[in-house]
Amino acid sequence: MIFNQDNNSIEVFNIGRLDNIKDKYLPIIQEVEAFSSKELGVNFESFYIRGSISSGKDTKFSDLDIVIVTKRGVSKKQEIRFFMYSEYLQNKYKFVNGFELATISFNKLIKDKNYFNLRVNLKTNSVLIAGKDIRIFLPRVILNRQFSKRMFDYAYSEYVDLKKYFLSNKEKSYLGKSRDSSFWCSWIMRVLSRSGMGILMLNEKEYTNDIRYISKKMAKRYPQFEPLFIQAAKWVVEPTPDKKEVKGFLNKHVDVYFKFWKKLLN
Repeated sequence: MIFNQDNNSIEVFNIGRLDNIKDKYLPIIQEVEAFSSKELGVNFESFYIRGSISSGKDTKFSDLDIVIVTKRGVSKKQEIRFFMYSEYLQNKYKFVNGFELATISFNKLIKDKNYFNLRVNLKTNSVLIAGKDIRIFLPRVILNRQFSKRMFDYAYSEYVDLKKYFLSNKEKSYLGKSRDSSFWCSWIMRVLSRSGMGILMLNEKEYTNDIRYISKKMAKRYPQFEPLFIQAAKWVVEPTPDKKEVKGFLNKHVDVYFKFWKKLLN
């Protein structure tokens, strides 16, 4: 975490650095950047690595998270080619836990409320590999009650949607690939785990996406939510496909958690 504190206003700066990225990832990143630049041509704007790999805090469970910003949207055929390419990468580089290869237009990134979390991640935990650095157009990350409120709105909305996905019997896909119940369980738990930062920063004026750190801190500061955060952190890395078990867990712990957070904001 890198902060600038002035008159009780704390700004979070980017902790991503190129020299934080381990050497084993560099050839892959160069390969993906070359593919993306060729595929998109003049539509290519920026190429970023975000998340734990960009800050050197990756583990064996870390995905290689790639964000490609385009000048305009991509075609359906290009979406399919990027999806097939991510499948190729996963088969070629089996030591990487997973690949998230996302494309997004500049306007959507800047304006769409559904990309609030991506904007925050790019602003605070990313490395520009190629192209124009568009992070100057992203809002500053200031730790205050307003930012906690925005985190609450985003986390609660995403949680509700993901819960529907998880409990539904309909086939669901992400980045062009059908995903099973374990995938959606892990994603729900990531959202819940990281949302705890929105509460912690109200009192401790800190910010991180590190699930292990947030979970331990929340369990210690708010013992009533220890079962929620300890189990959620476990299911991030070892998710269960048991919908009945997860539904019971969510119904028991999550509503009261969001009510508590909302009360803090009032």
